[in-house]
Amino acid sequence: MWDDGTADGTEADERVLNTAIRLFAELGYDATSLDLIAHAAGAEARESRLLRDGKPLLYRAVFDRFRTLEETYFETAAKDAPGGVEGVHRLVDAAVDFTVAYPEVNAVWGHRALKDAIDLDFPDGFTPGLETALTSRTWTGVRDDVDFRFLAWTVIWQVMGFAGTGLPCETGRAHSDDSPALAYFRAQLHELIDCRIRAPGHTG
Repeated sequence: MWDDGTADGTEADERVLNTAIRLFAELGYDATSLDLIAHAAGAEARESRLLRDGKPLLYRAVFDRFRTLEETYFETAAKDAPGGVEGVHRLVDAAVDFTVAYPEVNAVWGHRALKDAIDLDFPDGFTPGLETALTSRTWTGVRDDVDFRFLAWTVIWQVMGFAGTGLPCETGRAHSDDSPALAYFRAQLHELIDCRIRAPGHTG
């Protein structure tokens, strides 16, 4: 699941990396020991370089994998996105789809928001794929005063919130595995974005 197409490690390294992603997402960095990762990865993974390197470097490897996966995902989405408001919608949809497809990414970042791994100063220099996609081109039919970096982070915060806590509903909370709730969230996100970015008189 976590093969980003660029892995050059051994099968043992991949097993350890996948296990670390799962445990860091479930428990957080501070609550996950290297021994726990090694045990969960199985005996055949004991010789992995990632285990020998130690937990901080393994954590960095997890974020490197997230970064590569996200960059590739948004580069693909941006290629097919038209240059108007509809193109912005498509990239926002990609942000929603990425989070739904890879919930572990959101979970690990959620732990970091709660001061998990506070003694580590990475990931550093990371620009979210949505921010790069929105700020690296000129969009037609949008207002002149749109701050696309802020827009990207507004979407990221909203998507993280939806993925983490869901939407209120009659039965309590509806989450991203609920198709109607996901469609409703996506539609509301589009409407909110339109209110901020669509220039008067433009419909595309």
